[in-house]
Amino acid sequence: MSDIEISEKKEATLASTLSPIVHIRGRSDGVVIEIGVGTWNQVTAALAERLESSGGFFRKSNVALDLGSRPVTEGELKEIAQMLAAQEMSVGVVRTRSERTFQAALAVGLAVALESSNGAPDAAAMPATAHSHERETDAKGYFVYKGYLRSGHRLRRREHIIVIGDINPGAEVISDGDVLVWGRLRGVVHAGAGGDRRALVAALDLEPTQLRIADVLKIAPDPKPGHPGRFFWRRSQHKRPEIARVVQDEIITEEWDVVRPGGLISLKRGGD
Repeated sequence: MSDIEISEKKEATLASTLSPIVHIRGRSDGVVIEIGVGTWNQVTAALAERLESSGGFFRKSNVALDLGSRPVTEGELKEIAQMLAAQEMSVGVVRTRSERTFQAALAVGLAVALESSNGAPDAAAMPATAHSHERETDAKGYFVYKGYLRSGHRLRRREHIIVIGDINPGAEVISDGDVLVWGRLRGVVHAGAGGDRRALVAALDLEPTQLRIADVLKIAPDPKPGHPGRFFWRRSQHKRPEIARVVQDEIITEEWDVVRPGGLISLKRGGD
C-alpha cells in the first residue's frame, strides 16, 4: 500500500470518528446540536463536516446548542456562532451545565439556560425585544435572567435587566438602564451605568450591599450588633416591594405600591 493510500485512509478514518462528536436533530421549532466529548479542534472539524454534508438542509434554522458540562469560552462560542451564521443558521439558546459556559454566553449576548446535573433548569437568561416608544438615549430592550445570581456572578448588559430570582451577596448586576428584580436584592447593583440618572432599581425585597444609579452611590453600613444583615434603608420588619431612584443628588426609596399613577415610566417622565 502506498503512502498516499495510507494517508487517505487515515483522513477517512478521522472524518468518520469526528461525526459522533456532534449530533444534529431536527425539531418542529428548529434544530438541536449536541456537542459530545473531544478536543475543541475536533468539535469544530466535526461540526463543519456535518454542516457541509447536510447540503444546506438546515439553512434558516434556529439552533438550540447543547454543550452539556463542557466549559466553553466566549471566543469558542463566537466561533460556533460564526460557523452557523455561514450556513444562515442562528443560535437561539445555549444549554449548559457549566457555570463558566453560562457566564461566557451571557457575556456574548446569547440566550442561555443553566441546567443542573439532572437536566432541570437552574437559571436562564435571554434578550427581549425593545419597544418602539423608547427614546434614543434610553437603554434598548430588556434582558431577562431567570434564576439565582450567586456570589462571584457578574451580569453586565446595555439593556434594561429583569431578574426573576434573587441577587445574592457577592453578585453584581450592571445595566445602562433599569434593574428590576422579582425577588430579593442583596448584592451589588449599578443602574444607569452609562450616566442616566433617570434609571430605576426595583425589587420585591430591596436590601443591596451597594446601590449605584449613574454616578450616585449608596453603600450599606456595617450591621449593628443585634441586627445582623439589616441594610440602611430597611425601615420596617415588614418587607414590601420598593423602588430606588435619584432625587436631588441622592438615592431615595419608595414603596412600590405607593408610586404615582402611570407606573415606573411616570418616574422618568414626571418631575420629582
